[in-house]
Amino acid sequence: MAFTVMDTTTLQARNYTTPGDVTLSGESLAHRLLKLELVDAVRLAGWNAQLEVSGDGWRADVLASKPTSSRRIAREAQLSEPPRLPWRLSIHGG
Repeated sequence: MAFTVMDTTTLQARNYTTPGDVTLSGESLAHRLLKLELVDAVRLAGWNAQLEVSGDGWRADVLASKPTSSRRIAREAQLSEPPRLPWRLSIHGG
């Protein structure tokens, strides 16, 4: 199987023959692709998007910024399932 991955640092496309050929600095291919989907969604909404932005004690996978104001929102790509809550929801008919 061949596929192309965009290197978000250099903005250059690289071609691979198998997923094992991809070096993602500890990230899974799915996580990297999800971050790129976040960038697309942010830009489609009319915001600017930057990958891997660090601040004072924080790091965002994607930082969205409104071009017409100083508003910024950090977006985190999360693939793992959220923790299960220690309670059950019961619905009783009446």
